Amino acid sequence: MVSPQKILLAEAERNPPIKIKLREAQENGQAVPDEIILRLLDERIRQSDCQVNGWILDGFPETESQVNLLKSMRINPSLTCMFEQSIDESINKLQARRIDPMTGELFNMEVKQPKFES
Repeated sequence: MVSPQKILLAEAERNPPIKIKLREAQENGQAVPDEIILRLLDERIRQSDCQVNGWILDGFPETESQVNLLKSMRINPSLTCMFEQSIDESINKLQARRIDPMTGELFNMEVKQPKFES
């Protein structure tokens, strides 16, 4: 999984000028400049593990501008999924999830109960 937030934090630790820019953006209530994020993402997804195994971009892009910048850099995902639900809802669904030990089938106790044969 490629997380822009984690990449930014790691880069800030290695690169003091980036750390200053991130701090300034945060103090001024501004977003991190797209150019910084995209440069770091581009470097990351071009690394061998991402080239061999593929990558999942977590929490990015957030704006139409970022989508267009990704396109201009020829960063084209093969599949795009957008999931919107609250953290509480995610936790509730995960807590109700079960695996049938006989079939390996996943089910949710609140939505799809397992079928028992008599």
